[in-house]
Amino acid sequence: MAAATGVVGYFGLLPGAEMFTEFGRATGTFNDPNVFGPFLVAPILFLGLKLSRASSLRSLWMIAPFGLLVLALLLSFSRGAWGNLLFSGALFFVLTLATSTSARQTMRLIGFGILVALVGIGVIGVALSNPKVSSLFEERASLTQSYDIDPEHGRFEGQARAFRAVLERPLGLGPSQWAVINNLDTHNVYLHVLVAGGFLSGLAFIAFLLMTLVRGWRAIGRSGPETGLLIVVYAAFAGHLGEAVIIDIDNWRHFYLLTGLLWGALLAIEARGRAPRAILLPRARAAIAGTPEGAGFRA
Repeated sequence: MAAATGVVGYFGLLPGAEMFTEFGRATGTFNDPNVFGPFLVAPILFLGLKLSRASSLRSLWMIAPFGLLVLALLLSFSRGAWGNLLFSGALFFVLTLATSTSARQTMRLIGFGILVALVGIGVIGVALSNPKVSSLFEERASLTQSYDIDPEHGRFEGQARAFRAVLERPLGLGPSQWAVINNLDTHNVYLHVLVAGGFLSGLAFIAFLLMTLVRGWRAIGRSGPETGLLIVVYAAFAGHLGEAVIIDIDNWRHFYLLTGLLWGALLAIEARGRAPRAILLPRARAAIAGTPEGAGFRA
């Protein structure tokens, strides 16, 4: 629904639909295209997972919403979202192949991967045939924009000032004080947390993110019904951490949704692996194994 409103608003398909755009970029139900675009990454990967596991041609209906999501992300014209999707998609594909359990499944994954890539390329190609889209795409496709390198209020200048502030005030300035004092965003969530809460806050935040990546990586190596979902959210989570180098994501609610999904899936997998030892004492296990009802447990 969010993607549909973004597309409808961008092309002005309904009266008043411009409320779903900002500065000529699709925002959907969000107030910022730079949040709207990354929000669509995980749903795109999820549909990619469902398509890669499809066992009949009837499942190909999911290509339609997949194409809609890709188009909406493109129309957000968020360079960070584009890079996020490319990185997350590559990581998702590699992890899905690495956890494949048979040669047949691997070949099917490769086949659906090629199909998904062709659909994405086709959607982008059709969109770029529109002069309005191609013009803005040409403008946004460069690595740097004028506001990135502005000597007074540019993205890189803001990051340099924030880094100096961290060194000068190791205990931090307090929440949101950097923007109030400097009238400038840090455009880097790691610097943002460091300058707000000091080294203790910033290093704790970074340590938590690293721990999440490590625990998630280990859980992916274990088989379980949650593995597919875990790979989707892990890849999207990692893509967001990469994008966080150039933008503040600490106020993105969907980022915390991804984090919660990731921890829920990895803890479920970890709990399944240690449940018999953690829940039952040795004498209780022996008693259960010695009864007919315990045959399944013993197996």
